[in-house]
Formats: sequence, structure tokens, C-alpha cells
Amino acid sequence: DVRSNNKEVRFTLDRCSGAAVMEMEGLGSWLTTEDHSSCEVMGVTPNTDRHLNTSQVLQLGGVNEDIPYIYPQLQHKHFTGCIRNLIVDSKLYDLGSPADWQSSS
Repeated sequence: DVRSNNKEVRFTLDRCSGAAVMEMEGLGSWLTTEDHSSCEVMGVTPNTDRHLNTSQVLQLGGVNEDIPYIYPQLQHKHFTGCIRNLIVDSKLYDLGSPADWQSSS
């Protein structure tokens, strides 16, 4: 989930193993809350910009190991899993069909 409020952008990974679940006894039932802070990153867009503006490819998720080139600028290689549904400001992007396909751009 990617949420923004003009300048601040927050990325939250769902089904994150680092999320802490806390249960408290409430009025006649148990109250459950989740702390997602270890599954979130937050940043602020520069200057007066509101949107992510990049002149390079934005890579979400892992990198195909069978590609004939490398990404020297790739800083984090520890992602394991799949990204299917990306929600940006309440708009759903279905990433179920990969772009790594012949004649894709």
C-alpha cells in the first residue's frame, strides 16, 4: 500500500512477518491491534514535487536471475516473495501479469 498526503509518502508491506499483534481485554471482548511500523517506510518528496518523478525504470519486487545484464545500482537484494496488487492512493494496480514479456515496455 502506498499512501501520500501531498508531500509525505508512506509504503506499507502487507502480510509482513515483522508486524506485531497486540491483544488487550476490552469491554466483554478482546481488542486486537497491529503495529506495522517495522513494515513501513516513509519519505518526503523533494522541493514542491508531489509525485515520484524518475528518469529511470522503477523496479518493484525481485529481479529475474536469468536476465543477461546486471543492475549495478541495485542496493537491496533481500526481497523474497511476490507483489501482485499495488495500491497507490486507493487506486489498485494489478501486477499479476509481469512486464518481463517479449515486446513489453
